Amino acid sequence: MTAGPAPATGENVSFVFYDLETTGLSPEFDQALQFAAVRTDDDFNEVDSFQLRCRLSPHIVPSPGALVVNRVTPTMLTDSNLPSYYEALRAVREKFVEWSPAIFIGYNSISFDEDFLRQGFFQTLQPIYLTNTAGNARGDIVYSELGMKAKAQKIAQEYITTVGRVPWPEAHALRKLNIHADAMYVEHVNSVV
Repeated sequence: MTAGPAPATGENVSFVFYDLETTGLSPEFDQALQFAAVRTDDDFNEVDSFQLRCRLSPHIVPSPGALVVNRVTPTMLTDSNLPSYYEALRAVREKFVEWSPAIFIGYNSISFDEDFLRQGFFQTLQPIYLTNTAGNARGDIVYSELGMKAKAQKIAQEYITTVGRVPWPEAHALRKLNIHADAMYVEHVNSVV
């Protein structure tokens, strides 16, 4: 978690899991095309959800790779039934303010989605710091994943050095994290020899 005070003791915490799909990797030269968010209570029961697509802004040239990844066709980009980028960001901000205070969480959101969200708010003349002010806080699952992976590697290494191998259940779980205890064991044996 980063920024923003934690809710006072005894308050129910609300979580907002969100994701953006964009026209590329640069918040300054690309834009979000799709917004999705789910709000949960502190027991992770879904309370509300929000999904929105918008039209491509006239000055944006989308990356073909981003369109393929996000399964967006050129026709979808110019659909006059969709809201404009400005209208979409106003709606996103309105929903996020309605859901506040909350802990806003995504996957790689602090390094990617947040930049697009803030740039979009800036471009549409709205206050840019929403997810880490007014009692809100942010979290990023990618950091939790990296932490779990590092801890799992440390545990595997401890098994190898003390027991000589990683027991099957633990080795199986490690493979799910793309950590191969067999390779770590070979590395350990080579370092001892």
